[in-house]
Amino acid sequence: LKYNKVHSIKNDHPTSWNDSPLVASAVEALPFRLTQSQKDCLSEMWSDAIGDSNSRMVRLLQGEVGSGKTVLAYLLALGCIETRQGGGRVAAILAPTQLLAHQHVVSISNFVSALESGRNHSSSIRDIHVEILTGAVTDKRREELFQRLEATNDDDAVILIGTHALVTDDIVDRLQQLPSVSSSSSKGLALSIVDEEQRFGVLQREALSSCAANSLFMSATPIPRTFGLKGGSGLMDYTQLVTESRTVKTTIASSDEMERVVSALQNKINLGSKCFWVLPRIGASESDDPVSQQASVESRYRALVDIFGKSKVGYVHGRMKMNDREEQLATFADEMSDMVVLVGTTVLEVGIDIPNVNLLIIEQAEQFGLSQLHQLRGRIGRNGSRDNLDCHCLLLTDATKGDSASQTLTRLGILQETMDGAAIAEADLLLRGAGDMLGFIQSGIKSGYAVDPTHHWEMIPAASSLGRSFLHLHHFDLVNQDEGNNDVHYNDLIGGKQKTNKILHLHREGKVKAFYDETTASSKGGFALRVMMLLFGERDCDNLKKSLNNLQQLATLKGSSLSRDDNLIDDKVLEVLGRDIIPQEITHRLEKTTPSPLNTGPKQPVASLQPRVLKTNKSSINLLDDICFILLDVETTGLDASTSHVIQLAGKELGSKPEDEFAEYILPPVEVPKIIEDITGITDDFLRSGEFKVFNEVYLEFQDFCTQQAHGRSVCFVAHNAKFDIGMIESELKRWRTIDKTAPVLANVFVASLDTLALFKERQMWRTPNVRPSSFKLGSIYNHVFNEDMANAHNAIGDVRALECLLLSNHFPHWKSIGNAIQRPFIKVT
Repeated sequence: LKYNKVHSIKNDHPTSWNDSPLVASAVEALPFRLTQSQKDCLSEMWSDAIGDSNSRMVRLLQGEVGSGKTVLAYLLALGCIETRQGGGRVAAILAPTQLLAHQHVVSISNFVSALESGRNHSSSIRDIHVEILTGAVTDKRREELFQRLEATNDDDAVILIGTHALVTDDIVDRLQQLPSVSSSSSKGLALSIVDEEQRFGVLQREALSSCAANSLFMSATPIPRTFGLKGGSGLMDYTQLVTESRTVKTTIASSDEMERVVSALQNKINLGSKCFWVLPRIGASESDDPVSQQASVESRYRALVDIFGKSKVGYVHGRMKMNDREEQLATFADEMSDMVVLVGTTVLEVGIDIPNVNLLIIEQAEQFGLSQLHQLRGRIGRNGSRDNLDCHCLLLTDATKGDSASQTLTRLGILQETMDGAAIAEADLLLRGAGDMLGFIQSGIKSGYAVDPTHHWEMIPAASSLGRSFLHLHHFDLVNQDEGNNDVHYNDLIGGKQKTNKILHLHREGKVKAFYDETTASSKGGFALRVMMLLFGERDCDNLKKSLNNLQQLATLKGSSLSRDDNLIDDKVLEVLGRDIIPQEITHRLEKTTPSPLNTGPKQPVASLQPRVLKTNKSSINLLDDICFILLDVETTGLDASTSHVIQLAGKELGSKPEDEFAEYILPPVEVPKIIEDITGITDDFLRSGEFKVFNEVYLEFQDFCTQQAHGRSVCFVAHNAKFDIGMIESELKRWRTIDKTAPVLANVFVASLDTLALFKERQMWRTPNVRPSSFKLGSIYNHVFNEDMANAHNAIGDVRALECLLLSNHFPHWKSIGNAIQRPFIKVT
């Protein structure tokens, strides 16, 4: 229901882009010829969005860096506008950086100019405008832009290109109401396009998608959740743009070999090569080890200048003024320039198109994700690069030794094995997990659903294909005709009825393709899936034995006996497939890996879709009403909010299930001090060796989590020493707002705050003065009340759990009434 296209009527539309006067002319006007793969992809997307189908297009376009995704998005946008999808005048492209947005404006404007200069089409569209909306477009300029967008000239088309400003609440509201130029009552965008979709949060993508009749998501390496959605879920279709690109040889080496690396670079430069040198940070901390001190843009730039000279080395990073950055890029791109090495951060990841670069060196590569590394690798060997020079990517890592070496080298080794972005995205999904496909977490393991993409990846398309094949078998009907409906009943599958025998008969005759994938899914959630998997599993496959082991071990995994459904499945499988392939003794021993002390349980929110942002008040609320209490804690690099950074953010609705907790570690821009490592157990090495996100990304997920938990209720921020937590988060948000005026504020979600440190100091909280603790630290209160130490103290999620135990205990029945007097409202300034 979510993806049905209600407003768009597709009668009498061209069934092919070749039949569209506007698009066919646009293709002819391009300064290059479309490849066959590009034509095929355009045809597939056209059929979905404009052709015979009456359903809304929600599609992922996966293609390598430089493969031509942008030109296909431009052509599809013209087609959707020409055929009056949605409001019919405007298509929008969301880009992750201003640099990429401006490049899209330039390239698409050039396409449009070529089209309009020829003007040999008979389309009703006469004028095509390219507009840009970023955080820099404010107040009067923004209002003038929307006046142009809301104009109803029937022969106008607008391609709106923007950054995160496109998905702020006020802009989304106005995009959703863009008027129609046809007789249809439809409103909104004709097409929404999210470029580099892996750089955005779920709700950011859905915000723009909610404005449009059709939605297209583009990436070379989709984020695991998106790649999982395309795997036969029915929620997203998939188009792959195949392209031939130059082979980039990828090598992994130790950071200890820096002298050899620089010597080899010198030799390559002498042969005419140019090099991108990428590092994970801009500046170094004095407490960094010698290797890490060099692994910053500033340090590496100075070192390379000493070797090659200042005229041959440049640098770029995100803190530079845009003009300065563009000047460095232009100088580096100039073939007549002396500059041969450009040192930078991941600002080079997207939107950089310099064809004469054939070398890439990435220091501390273990700190980057597979997607980032592949995107960076796409910066070299581009069309127009010198064919006589080999393209080479060198991944330098500190993780060639130590406990994490094997895992890190396995992950980086994927880049050595393939240049295929789709294969890398699939490997990333299998390594990191698909996240919450029904919620907002974009990677990681989320259990409890019937389908777990991480474990069932190969199973999903097989199950879909198998189910459809049954419906096309004329001599076999899975539908229970006696009951006159189209439901498949579990009892029919496990109860030994004739239908089940027919299924097994088809399987044994080879008319049903055998398939199998392991699962450790929870008992109830994975029931139907496991039935299908076991009945159609490969009889002689070792995986089948593992599956049966897993089913038998569910009791141990869950700490309870098998459900009735699971027992029925076990009995049926043993009966049908024969005990000869089942191990005689089923062991209940599980090979458990001792979890990191920092891995403190589930992190994902519940998977229900609710309004994005809650209304806020300027007055206090009554805590005795139906309020959503979000218990919250942060861990930071220090106590001074102006210089410290958040390294862990945890939250939980009071009284919610344990699996509904939110807990994320955050990659800080500074090193974690030793004293903080000792207190929290969160080490700098741990944060920099994982796939952790920066604060901005985590906070957006946390905001979405709070909104989901609220279900429309007012939300109260509850923390022990809330003044500290609020100050730390506000300081991070303030830094964010210095570069993006549309950054969120706490008042977007929270109506009031309650400091439990002040609460527990209130004498009314304690029955008699004698029972008050001597200290009001959270651990001291917990020990005083329960006569035991807190579990996982000084870890954000541990503190949240301890605070919940205190507030839910019968020791403090009147805490809400007492809290009413000391709560503080959040005031949102608009």
